[in-house]
Amino acid sequence: MKLFIMAILICPCVVVFGQSSDNTALKNEVSSTVSHSGLVLYASLGFRQLDFQSSFHSQADNPSMAPSLGAGSYWSKNRLMIGTEFYYSDKQKETTSNKTHSHTFNSNVFFGYKVVRNNDWNVAPLIGLATLRNRLSVAGRNMMPTTAIYNQSTFGIHSALSIEKFTKKGFFMGLKLGYNIPFDKEKWVMDGPNTTTNLTDNPGGFFIQLTTGGLIKL
Repeated sequence: MKLFIMAILICPCVVVFGQSSDNTALKNEVSSTVSHSGLVLYASLGFRQLDFQSSFHSQADNPSMAPSLGAGSYWSKNRLMIGTEFYYSDKQKETTSNKTHSHTFNSNVFFGYKVVRNNDWNVAPLIGLATLRNRLSVAGRNMMPTTAIYNQSTFGIHSALSIEKFTKKGFFMGLKLGYNIPFDKEKWVMDGPNTTTNLTDNPGGFFIQLTTGGLIKL
């Protein structure tokens, strides 16, 4: 009888203690969640496609892929992202008689939505407006070398997929894959006489970037 009475008295205490432990664990889990809301700054290193098919010179060999270096930032609130970035690419390619040198500068403003968001990972598709600027010089390597310089500038759509891995201190490493879609195939303009040529190429193309940076909580 005494054991029965003691059981009746102890059981409610056990239930209350169990509920209190569950609530404490839940609070600890919520408090340990890393919030990725704030200002994110990052640098990027990667490659971009140079989709130049025009024959600028009968013996010139146009670069098809160029290393790129850039930086960017975005503001994040819950699942939403808004930001801007730029990157610069530089590539040379030579033959026995000519040297082709490509410079490109791209910048964009983008919006994103995190389809995956947890303590460690962010995965977000991005869409935005891009400015696409390309500069190409073709130089001869004979006794009297001559250089022709061509420029190309237009706007387009920036589309990408961003994958980021965060640490508890707010630092991250990421990967970005995308394609810049130009509004049109802009014609190349030759320096000097500022003559618009009949040569047209895709000013956009594929790109891949490794990103690293950190979160500043505001």
